[in-house]
Amino acid sequence: MELAIDIHERMKHYNVSGLSMALIHHGQISMTEGFGVLEAGADNKVNRHSIFSACSISKFVSSILGLIPLKAYLQWLSY
Repeated sequence: MELAIDIHERMKHYNVSGLSMALIHHGQISMTEGFGVLEAGADNKVNRHSIFSACSISKFVSSILGLIPLKAYLQWLSY
């Protein structure tokens, strides 16, 4: 996966030891990638089978749920 940003630099900036990323295209997961290690100071690299705890996921879910009615409203306006 080629990114427009230096993910390793951003991880260092925010003090993140590891993360996983998924690319969603037309509602389907088209690519996944792992970066870094599972735990700071450890050697276990993040891979496609790594499991992370979902810390503050409520903000993400709330933002997505807020976009659904907005999209419907914008579609309604375009008629």
